[in-house]
Amino acid sequence: VSGTILVDTGVLAAGSYLFGFVMSHSVAISIDVQHRDSTNTANIDTPIRLLYSGSDTEYPMWPSKVTINLNERVRVSLANTIVGDVQAAIFLVLVL
Repeated sequence: VSGTILVDTGVLAAGSYLFGFVMSHSVAISIDVQHRDSTNTANIDTPIRLLYSGSDTEYPMWPSKVTINLNERVRVSLANTIVGDVQAAIFLVLVL
């Protein structure tokens, strides 16, 4: 279902982070990478929409540091409705 959260960092400490995620899917998918506010009620930035066709495993990375304030989070959500399988994991590195 569109809007399904695939992976969420949970609340984060303030800092600069590099983010990436691993995703496997059996069908074409569209996802949104979202930087969320501290109450998890709104996106801070316009979501980054990524489209993938077919069945594959993806390893997308954000190309630069993202500044996170206290209790903000990053999550990946499904942007289309699919009939198939998708799984995702997110990883992050605090950078100085």
